[in-house]
Amino acid sequence: MILHEPGRPRAALEASPDASGPEPLTLDEAEVRRILGQEYGIAAGTADSAGSAIRLRYLDGELSTVCRVETGRAPLVFKAVAASAVSPESFIWQGEVQAALAERGLPVAAMLPTRSSGSLTARCRAGAHGGQEILVQVSSWLEGAPLSEGLPDERLLAELGRTAARMRLALDEVPPAPVRVSHTWELSRSRRSIEEALPGIGDPAVAALVREAAARFAAEVEPVLPVLPRAVVHHDLHDSNVLVAPGITAEGASGREPRVTGVLDFGDMVEGLRIADLVVPAAYASRHYEDPAHALRVVTRAWTGLAPLTEAERRVLLPAATARIGVNAAVWAARADGPRAGYARDRSARSRGALERLLAVDPDAFLASLP
Repeated sequence: MILHEPGRPRAALEASPDASGPEPLTLDEAEVRRILGQEYGIAAGTADSAGSAIRLRYLDGELSTVCRVETGRAPLVFKAVAASAVSPESFIWQGEVQAALAERGLPVAAMLPTRSSGSLTARCRAGAHGGQEILVQVSSWLEGAPLSEGLPDERLLAELGRTAARMRLALDEVPPAPVRVSHTWELSRSRRSIEEALPGIGDPAVAALVREAAARFAAEVEPVLPVLPRAVVHHDLHDSNVLVAPGITAEGASGREPRVTGVLDFGDMVEGLRIADLVVPAAYASRHYEDPAHALRVVTRAWTGLAPLTEAERRVLLPAATARIGVNAAVWAARADGPRAGYARDRSARSRGALERLLAVDPDAFLASLP
């Protein structure tokens, strides 16, 4: 999620979030149903015109209240976030970009407009939480299993790389971000995000690993940041935000061709380093492998078939991927006792081992093996 500091000029806006993050928004079922009815004409908790009951099922979210809305027809996704926790302008822009990508045939959810204004984002007041302003988006439900639930084979790694590259190229056609923002997960600030999280990390072994990842990022990536290409990037194509056709993630699965059925969560989309949309999916896919360099290579090879890298991007791929897993390990370790501790544990379950393995990769050999 993007953090926003109001009251500063747009050209100068760059938030510096701390690792603990803002307080997550938790709406109860009555509040979700009220908003669905008021803003979208969906009478959740009653029955639709065919007499089918409408049900809500809560899903995990870092800062948002997220629910599956079962309507008796096509299911929907409800997402609400406190306006104070994000940049409202960016949140609205993210919804518009998502809608544009869906219209172009990318595997992203279609957005549902509000019934009054036709906007893709509803701005309303929460009945609880002191009447604070909240932002709401409702979209279609995408079928598929999260990539995180299985072991992606090489075919699926390649499909992941191609899908990420297609997303990257499509994002070249969308409007620029309305404000300049940053967030904890932004690739270019990886060292700072790790350093901000360090005081909250209780495990010395994890702290040592993430310090080393930050040091390598500072030495190998930060000096070339000015020459790395920038673009609008999804920035969050990790293995829980990529859905795949059920039954194809495990070793020994059927001979069906792998297929990415969904890309979720545009809440971290910013104008940032172009390579972020390769680094993030490749890094998180590598967490599933004893040889993380192999997974990085397979995803990268598929990506470069559609979107070639500059020499500078090739050289930073390994330290940037290592730093991204370092940020994951550091931030969720710092939030381990927070209000969504279970979410923190789930998100970082494979990161410590993956970080150890990534730090052990020979950088010269890895660079020589890239396409």
